Amino acid sequence: MWMEECKAHWRGVISTDAMLDSMPKATTEDDACIAKMVELGQSALDRARQSRDELDAINAAIHPRPRKNGDKRKARKRNEQSLVKTMTTYFADITQNFDDAHKPYFRDSHAELIPCVDDPEEHDLAPELCGTRPGIAADHRLTWREIGFVAEIKDNLHIIVKRTGLDKRARDQQTDPDDKDCNEDEDGSKDDEDGDVDHGDTDPAEYRLTQGKEGSEAYVQLAKSARNMLLASGGLYVYLLFIVGRAAHIVRYDRSGWTATPPIYWSEEKTILPRFLLRLYNPPEGPQNSPGRMLGDDFTISPLTEKEKMALQAALDRKENSYASDLAQVDGDLTERSVSMIAVQFVDGSDGGRQHQLVHCFTFGQPLWVSHGLFGRATKVIRVVLECDLNSDNPTIYALKDSWREGCRRPEVDYYDVVDDYRRKNAEFVSGLGPSKSVAKCHGSIDLSLTLANSAPRTSAKWDCGSHRTTSVSHLGERARDLIRYHTRSLLTPIGVRAERFKCVRDVVSIVFEGLMDAWIADLAGVRHRDISDGNVMVDKVLRSGFLLDYDYAEFSPEGLAAFAELSKDRARQDDHLYQNIDKSLKEITGTPPFLALELAFDRGVAHGAHHDIESFYWLLIWIILRHTPPEFHGHSPYKFAELFGFHSPDKKNTWITRSECIGPPNSPLRSLTLQWVLEVKEQNRVVAPTLKQLSPSLADDTDSSGEESDSAPVEPEKPPKKMAFRSVYKFIKKRLAVKGWDAMPHDHWVEYIPPSSHKTTAIRQHDARALKAL
Repeated sequence: MWMEECKAHWRGVISTDAMLDSMPKATTEDDACIAKMVELGQSALDRARQSRDELDAINAAIHPRPRKNGDKRKARKRNEQSLVKTMTTYFADITQNFDDAHKPYFRDSHAELIPCVDDPEEHDLAPELCGTRPGIAADHRLTWREIGFVAEIKDNLHIIVKRTGLDKRARDQQTDPDDKDCNEDEDGSKDDEDGDVDHGDTDPAEYRLTQGKEGSEAYVQLAKSARNMLLASGGLYVYLLFIVGRAAHIVRYDRSGWTATPPIYWSEEKTILPRFLLRLYNPPEGPQNSPGRMLGDDFTISPLTEKEKMALQAALDRKENSYASDLAQVDGDLTERSVSMIAVQFVDGSDGGRQHQLVHCFTFGQPLWVSHGLFGRATKVIRVVLECDLNSDNPTIYALKDSWREGCRRPEVDYYDVVDDYRRKNAEFVSGLGPSKSVAKCHGSIDLSLTLANSAPRTSAKWDCGSHRTTSVSHLGERARDLIRYHTRSLLTPIGVRAERFKCVRDVVSIVFEGLMDAWIADLAGVRHRDISDGNVMVDKVLRSGFLLDYDYAEFSPEGLAAFAELSKDRARQDDHLYQNIDKSLKEITGTPPFLALELAFDRGVAHGAHHDIESFYWLLIWIILRHTPPEFHGHSPYKFAELFGFHSPDKKNTWITRSECIGPPNSPLRSLTLQWVLEVKEQNRVVAPTLKQLSPSLADDTDSSGEESDSAPVEPEKPPKKMAFRSVYKFIKKRLAVKGWDAMPHDHWVEYIPPSSHKTTAIRQHDARALKAL
């Protein structure tokens, strides 16, 4: 997965000058400063050359003609260990004059495993060389929160290789030039024995990403370090180094992708790495130029003072129903890692319109959700209290959603606005659907890359708006418009929890039903949600009701687009290209694989309709019950969940509906509900048989080959699929919820899902892996 992600988000080689230009110039930077850093590092460079010559002699004496891979690996290992020591000393020397507020400490960390950040599925990492964040001493075991710089160091293993005549031969042989011991270019020249790529043209167009296995593993290792650094710091982007022999590549990661420079021969181009580290550890002077901060940090986030933490804790203690004490039992110290994050709250303006008021949000407790990926939306949701509400008797708790919107997606707040407007205008109809329930609302949204975000109530809260849009794709021309990501924050209510934990299955059905009601109202408003999943149908613990949220992948219907245009006619549009072709957008495949409607999984050219969202609610219900009730209750094998949803194979789900499978004890309301619903899903996915004319127009004529009328009857097509409608599904679920018998179902309780042992699911995994690859 990691290798495919890195390949998919590789944005190419950019020039060294362009990479350095992406780093704002340090206020202390001038020719004299750089010259002094070069002077400080000269002795380390001299020792490096001497050490390398000695190692070459040692390797030649031990293995004059190495014939075995083991001999070569041993030689490479010696060279790498020597190079790590050299670079550690070199980086320490050239930064020794940094002031204490900006000074990093470097250490050889190749034998030191550093635990991964917040993802138990990822293994610990041991980067060859680490630099701390400014002002942090390196005399203890490091964590990713303390690391601000990483260098991966190899002796003869390239991640960037030259485009040569070998490229074609390598593709034919499924190998890569950089995996060979000695690479040969078109002109017959060879790489240096120490593994450097030929000195020569450093035009970015002359280089490409390696396809070799070992080289690919090296850039995956680099990407994993970047992921941990971004997650730990909450940063916007991060710079790393990949060093191979006497060459280095500066590598930059943001949420849209990653880029790298051509080889930089650091022992000859002596000013580049000093300039790089100076800018990395000395962001421009201003409020953000504070101790412990470095380039790539999010300066809209600041730590709380002890006084502010005390005020936050006092506000939480005043919250009704023992809110703080109950949450502390789960999350521990609620303010230990609290920070202030700038956002926007919508307020009524003097002209009756909506105004954007910049506010500071104080975070507390553990995050409600964190996306662990390196690329993409990078969504993080956390509880916050507004600074202006700290003195309230019962302060409102918001969910602050921090994410990176892709340029081809509309702002999520647009959909919230249209749905909220429909609810107000059709309050009688909405209230008639059922008793009062939780409704997801957006109370403020900000695109931090826009000029609106140029100032905030605190005098120190200013930042560079340009840092809040990704730049790794900016050199890709027109493609960049859709690939650039924009940093956004939204204030949402209510605080939701997943529907997985429940007292009884009837509660699960009610939660799914209430989420379906929200999707129906959104569809009537002209909004297709397109991502029904276990993480987007949540439960309000206060009102004990379900609600639908997260419109990141939503799209307008033509009616919704018209409603939005009317609602927002006075709103400045800076992304009008998003509102040109909704038909094309509706045909994009979106959604979470386990809950994707079958038609969308089998046919990528189908426009996403309301009936597909309804089917996703069905799969959500089956997913929760098979996963979190005992087999004695749902009536299927303990491995049915893994079989049906393990690798998201649509074939398994198709077999399920073909057999009209249902769940629940015999004669129970759950069994009758799931039977009726699976029949509806089956009707929706009926395969339409081709007519005789479609099979062969010549055979469909009313005359035979002799010119006489044929006696054969025409072949009639099967009954066409019947799309589900919100109204009909709403009616039969509501009817089933009202019947007696829900409390009488045996074994009706929640169980924790334990994945089946590997030997029980080997065949399932192999089959589904093949199906997923074909899909």
